Amino acid sequence: MSNIGQTGLESIRIGGMKIDNLPIAESAITKQQMPEVDASIKRNKLGNIIAKYPKQTVDWVKGAIKECEDTIKKIRALKEQQQKMIDEYTGHISLCDYRDKEIAKTTDMTKIADLKLKFPPYNVESMKQQIVQCKEAIIRSDGVIDSEHKSIAELRDLLTVCKKRDEELKPFGIKGQ
Repeated sequence: MSNIGQTGLESIRIGGMKIDNLPIAESAITKQQMPEVDASIKRNKLGNIIAKYPKQTVDWVKGAIKECEDTIKKIRALKEQQQKMIDEYTGHISLCDYRDKEIAKTTDMTKIADLKLKFPPYNVESMKQQIVQCKEAIIRSDGVIDSEHKSIAELRDLLTVCKKRDEELKPFGIKGQ
């Protein structure tokens, strides 16, 4: 009797015979070994399922997604801070420009001293350089945010695969890997 297309215990043939068709003694000996054969088949199926899926757990993937989302929030806060600094320094530079124009219009030392008191003597060149650095930080931040979004997309795909693996493992009594 052919065992083509059959798997598991039904596919076992000894001397071309099904286990139920063996003589009584051989049948009894073979039936005693069936639990180990069945366990071996289950271990092989389980091993095949585990081998074809990633090792990460659903909880690990969810944690990685949360970490990416937290990084995005922190980077957005950094961008806001950099933009505030740009705005603040731009305002200071404008005031310094105004002060310098007013000073250039007069030779009255009292008025010049008064203007210098009203408008602190900021280092305009340093503030301009800081603005450049802030703008560069914002550009780099955008790159980090894009990278984190790509990671989240990949992790969500991985999460789907891990959930599928866990569903396939349920019949074996294994809950979420």
